[in-house]
Amino acid sequence: MYSKSAIKKIAAFMAVSTLCSAVFSAFPAFAADEDSGLIFSDAFESGASDWTGRGAASVSASKKEAHGGSGSLFVTSRSQSWNGATKSLSSDFVAGNKYSFSGYARYAGSGSATFKMTLQYTDSSSTTQYPTIAEADSTDGWVHLENTSYTIPSD
Repeated sequence: MYSKSAIKKIAAFMAVSTLCSAVFSAFPAFAADEDSGLIFSDAFESGASDWTGRGAASVSASKKEAHGGSGSLFVTSRSQSWNGATKSLSSDFVAGNKYSFSGYARYAGSGSATFKMTLQYTDSSSTTQYPTIAEADSTDGWVHLENTSYTIPSD
């Protein structure tokens, strides 16, 4: 089991496996505990909440595109496929428990892209792990990334 300080280091992030100059992540992005309910819901109507860029990526709230409501998170300046938007998970997330994760992403480029919602954590042997929570392919338009029963690893 993780200590509270280790849980705080867990981060979920959205990344695209192919490089592109711009990605819109529109939510509401949310995570919910099947027992106690909603833990977070970010709609980007009035800002980027506590989402940040991962790697070289930058994030900002945008009104240009939206999948519901009037806002989205705009990701730019990606130089590696793992660059994207990231959000640290709070201590409300407990290793070994199941949670529901959901969000929408839009690819604004040519060709196709695979979007991944991934958890980053350090396991008991101090190795950083990146298990996939959800994955979806897009050629142009919005895709739904969702896993309604994801167990936070407890190793």
